[in-house]
Amino acid sequence: PLKMSDSAMLEYVGGEVIVSGLKARPDLNGRTARVDEWLEDRGRFRCVVYDKDWLEGESVNLRPECCDRPTCERTGEELPCGRPSRICCRRCGKRRFCSKECMRSHRDWCDGLDEERRARAERHHANPHDARNDPNNAAHIEILCQRVVDILQNETGGVFRDKFLEVRNKGQRGERFLVQIVEEGAIGAGDARLTLFSLEQVDTLAQSSQGWANPRDVVRNYDPKTQFAVMYGHDDADFCPLRTITFNTYISVFMEQVGWLT
Repeated sequence: PLKMSDSAMLEYVGGEVIVSGLKARPDLNGRTARVDEWLEDRGRFRCVVYDKDWLEGESVNLRPECCDRPTCERTGEELPCGRPSRICCRRCGKRRFCSKECMRSHRDWCDGLDEERRARAERHHANPHDARNDPNNAAHIEILCQRVVDILQNETGGVFRDKFLEVRNKGQRGERFLVQIVEEGAIGAGDARLTLFSLEQVDTLAQSSQGWANPRDVVRNYDPKTQFAVMYGHDDADFCPLRTITFNTYISVFMEQVGWLT
Protein backbone atom coordinates (compact mmCIF):
# COMPACT_ATOMS: atom_id res chain seq x y z
CA PRO A 1 0.00 0.00 0.00
CA LEU A 2 1.04 3.60 -0.58
CA LYS A 3 2.61 5.40 2.39
CA MET A 4 3.94 8.76 1.26
CA SER A 5 3.73 12.49 1.88
CA ASP A 6 1.13 14.66 0.19
CA SER A 7 3.68 15.93 -2.34
CA ALA A 8 4.72 12.39 -3.25
CA MET A 9 1.06 11.42 -3.78
CA LEU A 10 0.88 13.79 -6.76
CA GLU A 11 3.30 11.55 -8.70
CA TYR A 12 0.57 8.94 -8.94
CA VAL A 13 -2.03 11.20 -10.55
CA GLY A 14 -2.75 9.82 -14.02
CA GLY A 15 -1.31 6.42 -13.15
CA GLU A 16 -3.01 3.18 -12.15
CA VAL A 17 -3.55 1.34 -8.88
CA ILE A 18 -5.11 -1.97 -7.86
CA VAL A 19 -8.02 -1.57 -5.42
CA SER A 20 -7.61 -3.67 -2.28
CA GLY A 21 -8.87 -3.89 1.30
CA LEU A 22 -12.28 -2.28 0.77
CA LYS A 23 -14.82 -3.54 3.29
CA ALA A 24 -17.81 -1.46 2.24
CA ARG A 25 -17.29 -2.26 -1.47
CA PRO A 26 -15.58 -5.67 -1.68
CA ASP A 27 -16.77 -5.98 -5.29
CA LEU A 28 -14.15 -3.40 -6.28
CA ASN A 29 -11.21 -5.24 -4.71
CA GLY A 30 -8.76 -6.48 -7.34
CA ARG A 31 -10.01 -4.04 -9.97
CA THR A 32 -7.75 -1.57 -11.73
CA ALA A 33 -8.41 2.14 -11.19
CA ARG A 34 -6.96 5.31 -12.72
CA VAL A 35 -5.90 7.99 -10.25
CA ASP A 36 -7.32 11.32 -11.41
CA GLU A 37 -6.64 13.57 -8.42
CA TRP A 38 -5.15 13.66 -4.92
CA LEU A 39 -7.68 15.21 -2.55
CA GLU A 40 -5.27 16.63 0.01
CA ASP A 41 -7.94 17.94 2.37
CA ARG A 42 -9.61 14.51 2.52
CA GLY A 43 -6.48 12.35 2.32
CA ARG A 44 -7.90 10.32 -0.56
CA PHE A 45 -7.39 9.65 -4.25
CA ARG A 46 -10.22 10.41 -6.66
CA CYS A 47 -10.18 7.39 -8.96
CA VAL A 48 -12.08 5.94 -11.91
CA VAL A 49 -12.46 2.16 -11.73
CA TYR A 50 -12.26 0.16 -14.98
CA ASP A 51 -14.57 -2.74 -15.77
CA LYS A 52 -13.43 -6.07 -17.25
CA ASP A 53 -13.45 -4.59 -20.78
CA TRP A 54 -11.29 -1.61 -19.74
CA LEU A 55 -14.23 0.74 -20.04
CA GLU A 56 -14.40 3.57 -17.52
CA GLY A 57 -16.74 2.78 -14.66
CA GLU A 58 -17.70 4.57 -11.48
CA SER A 59 -15.71 7.29 -9.76
CA VAL A 60 -14.68 6.58 -6.16
CA ASN A 61 -12.52 8.21 -3.48
CA LEU A 62 -9.97 5.76 -2.07
CA ARG A 63 -7.61 5.94 0.89
CA PRO A 64 -3.95 5.34 0.00
CA GLU A 65 -3.89 2.11 2.00
CA CYS A 66 -6.58 0.74 -0.31
CA CYS A 67 -4.45 1.42 -3.41
CA ASP A 68 -1.69 -0.97 -4.46
CA ARG A 69 0.68 -0.13 -7.27
CA PRO A 70 0.58 -2.87 -9.95
CA THR A 71 3.96 -4.50 -10.45
CA CYS A 72 5.94 -5.07 -13.63
CA GLU A 73 4.82 -8.20 -15.52
CA ARG A 74 7.94 -8.82 -17.58
CA THR A 75 7.60 -12.05 -19.56
CA GLY A 76 10.08 -14.42 -21.17
CA GLU A 77 12.99 -16.27 -19.59
CA GLU A 78 13.59 -13.71 -16.88
CA LEU A 79 11.41 -13.45 -13.79
CA PRO A 80 9.24 -10.34 -13.32
CA CYS A 81 11.38 -7.55 -11.92
CA GLY A 82 8.80 -6.63 -9.26
CA ARG A 83 9.10 -2.85 -9.71
CA PRO A 84 5.97 -0.64 -9.83
CA SER A 85 4.49 -0.45 -13.31
CA ARG A 86 3.72 2.77 -15.15
CA ILE A 87 3.11 1.47 -18.69
CA CYS A 88 0.18 -0.59 -19.92
CA CYS A 89 0.68 -2.37 -23.26
CA ARG A 90 -1.37 -0.43 -25.81
CA ARG A 91 -1.84 -3.49 -28.01
CA CYS A 92 -3.45 -5.93 -25.62
CA GLY A 93 -4.31 -3.65 -22.68
CA LYS A 94 -3.51 -6.51 -20.27
CA ARG A 95 0.15 -6.52 -19.28
CA ARG A 96 1.88 -3.73 -17.35
CA PHE A 97 5.55 -2.84 -17.21
CA CYS A 98 7.92 -0.53 -15.38
CA SER A 99 9.84 0.49 -18.52
CA LYS A 100 10.06 -0.05 -22.27
CA GLU A 101 13.02 -2.39 -21.69
CA CYS A 102 10.87 -4.78 -19.66
CA MET A 103 8.09 -4.48 -22.25
CA ARG A 104 10.27 -5.74 -25.13
CA SER A 105 10.09 -9.39 -24.10
CA HIS A 106 6.30 -9.13 -24.13
CA ARG A 107 5.98 -8.14 -27.78
CA ASP A 108 6.22 -11.63 -29.30
CA TRP A 109 3.47 -12.87 -26.98
CA CYS A 110 1.36 -9.83 -27.74
CA ASP A 111 1.85 -10.08 -31.52
CA GLY A 112 0.15 -13.48 -31.45
CA LEU A 113 -3.11 -12.00 -30.22
CA ASP A 114 -4.31 -10.87 -33.66
CA GLU A 115 -7.85 -12.16 -33.19
CA GLU A 116 -8.21 -10.67 -29.73
CA ARG A 117 -6.71 -7.33 -30.84
CA ARG A 118 -9.23 -7.07 -33.65
CA ALA A 119 -12.05 -7.73 -31.20
CA ARG A 120 -10.70 -5.06 -28.83
CA ALA A 121 -10.34 -2.58 -31.70
CA GLU A 122 -14.07 -2.92 -32.34
CA ARG A 123 -14.75 -1.50 -28.87
CA HIS A 124 -14.02 2.20 -29.14
CA HIS A 125 -12.45 2.74 -25.68
CA ALA A 126 -11.20 -0.77 -25.02
CA ASN A 127 -7.76 0.36 -23.85
CA PRO A 128 -7.65 3.13 -21.19
CA HIS A 129 -4.32 4.40 -22.49
CA ASP A 130 -5.58 4.77 -26.07
CA ALA A 131 -8.79 6.78 -26.21
CA ARG A 132 -8.17 7.46 -29.89
CA ASN A 133 -8.94 3.93 -31.22
CA ASP A 134 -10.41 3.82 -34.70
CA PRO A 135 -11.02 0.32 -36.13
CA ASN A 136 -10.49 1.62 -39.68
CA ASN A 137 -7.14 3.30 -39.01
CA ALA A 138 -5.77 1.37 -36.03
CA ALA A 139 -2.46 0.41 -37.70
CA HIS A 140 -1.85 3.90 -39.12
CA ILE A 141 -2.73 5.51 -35.79
CA GLU A 142 -0.22 3.29 -34.02
CA ILE A 143 2.48 4.34 -36.52
CA LEU A 144 1.88 8.05 -35.94
CA CYS A 145 1.69 7.67 -32.16
CA GLN A 146 5.00 5.82 -32.16
CA ARG A 147 6.51 8.53 -34.36
CA VAL A 148 5.63 11.14 -31.72
CA VAL A 149 7.44 9.04 -29.12
CA ASP A 150 10.48 8.64 -31.40
CA ILE A 151 10.72 12.40 -32.01
CA LEU A 152 10.65 13.21 -28.31
CA GLN A 153 13.09 10.44 -27.39
CA ASN A 154 15.63 11.63 -29.97
CA GLU A 155 15.26 15.36 -29.32
CA THR A 156 18.40 17.10 -28.09
CA GLY A 157 18.43 20.26 -26.01
CA GLY A 158 15.25 19.52 -24.06
CA VAL A 159 13.17 22.29 -25.68
CA PHE A 160 10.22 20.00 -26.44
CA ARG A 161 10.37 18.48 -22.97
CA ASP A 162 10.25 21.95 -21.41
CA LYS A 163 7.18 22.81 -23.47
CA PHE A 164 5.35 19.68 -22.34
CA LEU A 165 6.24 20.44 -18.72
CA GLU A 166 4.94 23.97 -19.20
CA VAL A 167 1.63 22.57 -20.44
CA ARG A 168 1.50 20.11 -17.53
CA ASN A 169 2.03 22.90 -15.00
CA LYS A 170 -0.56 25.16 -16.58
CA GLY A 171 -2.95 22.22 -16.78
CA GLN A 172 -2.92 21.98 -12.98
CA ARG A 173 -4.61 25.40 -13.04
CA GLY A 174 -7.20 24.15 -15.52
CA GLU A 175 -5.66 25.81 -18.60
CA ARG A 176 -6.12 23.86 -21.83
CA PHE A 177 -3.48 23.63 -24.57
CA LEU A 178 -2.94 21.62 -27.74
CA VAL A 179 0.66 20.54 -28.33
CA GLN A 180 1.19 20.40 -32.10
CA ILE A 181 4.19 18.58 -33.59
CA VAL A 182 4.74 18.91 -37.34
CA GLU A 183 7.32 17.33 -39.66
CA GLU A 184 7.76 18.67 -43.19
CA GLY A 185 9.43 16.73 -45.98
CA ALA A 186 10.79 13.20 -45.64
CA ILE A 187 10.41 11.68 -42.19
CA GLY A 188 13.67 11.92 -40.30
CA ALA A 189 15.31 14.18 -42.85
CA GLY A 190 14.46 17.47 -41.19
CA ASP A 191 13.59 18.95 -37.85
CA ALA A 192 10.21 18.65 -36.20
CA ARG A 193 8.44 21.83 -35.12
CA LEU A 194 6.46 22.15 -31.88
CA THR A 195 3.77 24.80 -31.32
CA LEU A 196 1.43 25.39 -28.41
CA PHE A 197 -2.17 26.46 -29.09
CA SER A 198 -4.52 27.65 -26.36
CA LEU A 199 -8.16 26.57 -26.38
CA GLU A 200 -9.15 30.01 -27.67
CA GLN A 201 -6.69 29.74 -30.58
CA VAL A 202 -7.94 26.25 -31.47
CA ASP A 203 -11.55 27.50 -31.42
CA THR A 204 -10.60 30.32 -33.79
CA LEU A 205 -8.85 27.93 -36.20
CA ALA A 206 -11.83 25.54 -36.14
CA GLN A 207 -14.14 28.35 -37.22
CA SER A 208 -12.19 28.83 -40.45
CA SER A 209 -11.00 25.25 -41.14
CA GLN A 210 -12.94 21.99 -40.88
CA GLY A 211 -9.65 20.19 -40.31
CA TRP A 212 -9.45 21.75 -36.86
CA ALA A 213 -12.86 20.48 -35.73
CA ASN A 214 -11.52 17.26 -34.23
CA PRO A 215 -8.57 18.97 -32.47
CA ARG A 216 -11.05 21.46 -31.02
CA ASP A 217 -13.20 18.63 -29.64
CA VAL A 218 -10.17 16.92 -28.10
CA VAL A 219 -8.95 20.11 -26.43
CA ARG A 220 -12.42 20.92 -25.11
CA ASN A 221 -12.94 17.50 -23.54
CA TYR A 222 -9.59 16.24 -22.22
CA ASP A 223 -8.64 16.57 -18.54
CA PRO A 224 -5.74 19.10 -18.38
CA LYS A 225 -4.79 17.99 -14.85
CA THR A 226 -4.03 14.41 -15.85
CA GLN A 227 -3.67 14.42 -19.65
CA PHE A 228 -1.92 15.99 -22.62
CA ALA A 229 -3.73 16.88 -25.85
CA VAL A 230 -1.35 16.22 -28.75
CA MET A 231 -1.60 16.79 -32.51
CA TYR A 232 0.92 15.33 -34.94
CA GLY A 233 1.17 15.92 -38.69
CA HIS A 234 3.49 15.07 -41.59
CA ASP A 235 3.48 15.25 -45.41
CA ASP A 236 5.56 12.17 -46.29
CA ALA A 237 3.27 9.91 -48.35
CA ASP A 238 5.83 7.08 -48.26
CA PHE A 239 5.77 7.03 -44.46
CA CYS A 240 2.04 6.68 -43.75
CA PRO A 241 -1.16 7.52 -45.67
CA LEU A 242 -2.67 8.96 -42.50
CA ARG A 243 -1.24 12.50 -42.38
CA THR A 244 -2.45 13.82 -39.03
CA ILE A 245 -3.74 12.62 -35.69
CA THR A 246 -5.01 14.33 -32.55
CA PHE A 247 -5.23 12.42 -29.28
CA ASN A 248 -5.25 12.76 -25.51
CA THR A 249 -2.89 10.70 -23.36
CA TYR A 250 -2.24 10.35 -19.63
CA ILE A 251 0.67 12.52 -18.54
CA SER A 252 2.51 9.99 -16.39
CA VAL A 253 2.20 7.19 -18.96
CA PHE A 254 3.26 9.45 -21.84
CA MET A 255 6.27 10.82 -19.97
CA GLU A 256 7.38 7.28 -19.10
CA GLN A 257 7.07 6.20 -22.74
CA VAL A 258 9.31 9.00 -23.98
CA GLY A 259 11.85 8.48 -21.18
CA TRP A 260 11.17 11.60 -19.12
CA LEU A 261 10.43 9.63 -15.94
CA THR A 262 12.94 7.38 -14.24
